[in-house]
Amino acid sequence: MKSEIDPTGKGGAAKVAKFILGAAHRDPERAAKYLGGYAVMLLGVGANDVHGLARFEAKDLGGAVQQYLGEPGPRWDFVRVRVDDDHDVIVIIAEPPVVGRVWPCCREGVGLADGRIYIRGDGETREANHDEIRALVERVRGTPASTPLDLDVALDGVVRRYTCDPSLVDEYVGFERQRLEAAAPEPPAVKAEEVGRRVSAGAAGFLSSGVASSVGSSIFATTEPDPRSREEYIAEIDEWEQELRADWPRFLGHAAAIICREDPAHIVARSRRWLEDVKIKIHLDGPVRADENPADDKDYVPLPRPPRPWGPRSVSPFTPDVLRLPNMMGIDVPPAVYRRYDNVGIDNSGSVDLEVLVGETRPNDPYISSDGLFLSVPSEHGDPVTGKWSATAKDYHEMLSGELQLELDDPLDLTETMRSFLFSSDDEDGEEGDD
Repeated sequence: MKSEIDPTGKGGAAKVAKFILGAAHRDPERAAKYLGGYAVMLLGVGANDVHGLARFEAKDLGGAVQQYLGEPGPRWDFVRVRVDDDHDVIVIIAEPPVVGRVWPCCREGVGLADGRIYIRGDGETREANHDEIRALVERVRGTPASTPLDLDVALDGVVRRYTCDPSLVDEYVGFERQRLEAAAPEPPAVKAEEVGRRVSAGAAGFLSSGVASSVGSSIFATTEPDPRSREEYIAEIDEWEQELRADWPRFLGHAAAIICREDPAHIVARSRRWLEDVKIKIHLDGPVRADENPADDKDYVPLPRPPRPWGPRSVSPFTPDVLRLPNMMGIDVPPAVYRRYDNVGIDNSGSVDLEVLVGETRPNDPYISSDGLFLSVPSEHGDPVTGKWSATAKDYHEMLSGELQLELDDPLDLTETMRSFLFSSDDEDGEEGDD
């Protein structure tokens, strides 16, 4: 118990960190007999006196203490017990000690020295002597031989199947081609003498209006003639159709990942031991594909927009020329942030290969990847998806491996959803006309 202490200040934070470091080096078997191995420190409590401490932000306590523990460091937490509107008793909870771990202090502080090892004795936390350090080292050395590396890896979730009527693409392309080609009628035939007359009239008009007037009209103009010939315009339509048909399968998979964003699959790892820097690799067999869930713009090919209808064009700023599904469907996806740990890598080049580096696994406390996965196969695929996993961990010269199997979900027909998206997007574009 500590009655008068500011756990967010330098002196108070160092005392809390010292207690956590000492508790982490207790003998695991002896510690397990009391409170399940947890160690408890009460702040704001004295003999026959419970007055609590003034309120503070949780982040202030965490930042002040963690600098002495390092990252990763021994696990701990705290709980507030309300005394009154302005004061709480703070309960520091140090988790049970782990076999085979030694945690040196990571920074100089009040009563702490960088690199020193602290232990919890009867009623005090102090620096370990040479015999106690030797015992800790021997405990570490004996860990791999006495306790085999035990790890199980699984994919928690199902593999989705989706389908879309292939005639929908033909329907959409045919509709757009008819609309676009109708906007470019055949140019009327003009006789040679008529061309000469128009050129002479145009020159005379230019000279009579003056250079300033011509420059002014070009500056304030909101449209300009279409620079494309009919042949160039038709070629643009042909190129758009080819690109759309090529991008459609990936676009459809991306749409399915968004529509099925509920209940994504996750990588799950369970261990009976504390393991650090665990690299997990998973390979899935067959025509299966993996995407991030919720899907974002990474490795995403949006559908190209149809060409602008032939005719005078606006000189307003550039407008997008692709149909971006996430925004169209109202999904706000934050940008991906690089993380060394817990960042699932996806490779679809040979079926599916997944890889994730896990900072640590705790005994009987399953690791669940924060990245959700959308796993899919063609709708005609009827067999469960099988695969293999392998894993390695820091300081252990052994690789574990195993097999896994995932069940298939009922097929999902996306035809009407995609029809609504394609043709509603077209209607919105049609309102703009000359963009």
